[in-house]
Amino acid sequence: MNLGKTKFTLGVLAALVSINAHAVRFGTDVSEDDYRDHTVRFQVENGNGSTISCGGLLIAGEYILTAGHCSGSSTYAANYTEYIPWLDGGASNDISVFVGIDYNGTEHKTTYSNMDVYGSFESAHNSLLTELTYLESIFGASKFTAQRGWQDLDWTRRTGFRDIALIKLNTKIEQQHQAALMPVFDSVSSSYNIVSGDTFTFRGWGRTETGASPSTMQETSLALPFTESQYNPNKPVDSSSTTTDCSASVANCELRIKDYMVIKPTVVGGTASSGDSGTPMLTSEDRAFAIASTENAAHTQNFFTNIGSYLENIASEINKVTAPSSMSFDMDTDATDTLVTTFQVQNLTQFTDNISPSLTGDTHNFEVSGCDSDLDTYQFCKVTVRVNPNGNAQTNDSNVVLHLNDTNNTMIPISLTVKDSSVTPPPTDTGGSSSGSSGGSTGLFSLLGLLMLGRLRKSK
Repeated sequence: MNLGKTKFTLGVLAALVSINAHAVRFGTDVSEDDYRDHTVRFQVENGNGSTISCGGLLIAGEYILTAGHCSGSSTYAANYTEYIPWLDGGASNDISVFVGIDYNGTEHKTTYSNMDVYGSFESAHNSLLTELTYLESIFGASKFTAQRGWQDLDWTRRTGFRDIALIKLNTKIEQQHQAALMPVFDSVSSSYNIVSGDTFTFRGWGRTETGASPSTMQETSLALPFTESQYNPNKPVDSSSTTTDCSASVANCELRIKDYMVIKPTVVGGTASSGDSGTPMLTSEDRAFAIASTENAAHTQNFFTNIGSYLENIASEINKVTAPSSMSFDMDTDATDTLVTTFQVQNLTQFTDNISPSLTGDTHNFEVSGCDSDLDTYQFCKVTVRVNPNGNAQTNDSNVVLHLNDTNNTMIPISLTVKDSSVTPPPTDTGGSSSGSSGGSTGLFSLLGLLMLGRLRKSK
């Protein structure tokens, strides 16, 4: 699960202060080739009956991991923050999920329910202690004696943002790509997947610097810099002098491990904003480690929720090996192209499971490779599917079922539809008055697009 630690690709961002995030500011258009359909935009009704828009990470075609404020209202009681689902207050459970780089991409209408990703505070605190134990093994336990004293369960409870939610769709959505959920600190390999100083490509649908919603997903560059008193992965410092690295300290060290991180733009003002909330932050290898939360009023930084703090509870709710629920491909008659897609398969159960992909059906037209291995809890591997691998001229539709052959016998239906390219649409009537409409909704819906959101709170 270890990755390179220099440059990563994000899926969504959030902002640092409690203002609604409105999209990628000072961004550029995302291309179809860079889009992945595990990142989506969705609309639901809030507690006041208004429609809000957020981003999220589509998991196994039936779950969306998003920000807590994208499905509920915050409350502070007993020294901790929590988001109470709008559904509990009688809000409609209707949801529209949009897929594609266009703001109004392919729409899927269904209903949803809320899952419990909070659980007890012990989960987030245990994650913190595992990371702290690793730091003690590197720098010496005596340097973190003081931190062991103040960073207790009550500190975890009081400082947590808890801006995260998991919703379940009542109708599954097909997808060609799936991302894995990845902690910042990997307790299995005792290493950091993300460290202070890393940079990312952020993509989302929030409002631009002009205040308008973009027609196409935007991207910009973000960084995880050292920020005093915040969570700075793999960079503990002297408790009295934050400019002194822990390795050079002769006294106490600290690393304020929290359930959120501060992310800053590499371009002045180029933060994620309203409408981006809930969008996942992804590495270039489709690994999600954070969820866009909020933005500060000066547009100088964003807050992202640390997925690793809640990974135990997320896995407990999903409790299965995750992969796309289904996928489909189109090809013109006599086309000889080979279509290729890759996706992550992740074990979100509490036991080791064996993955051994195989195909049944029209197997002459499909190939599958990768992921032939045992997966421990939270581990993931990559599967590659090739359609028409031999480059034959296609004349008929074909279908297969991809079997992961895991304990639950996960099956992924895959279809190839061959379209008759010789059939052309009727010519457009060019006569008559030139004052009529020239396109209606042409181009409004495009198929391959990913949404990312940052706390980009609710875009109305």
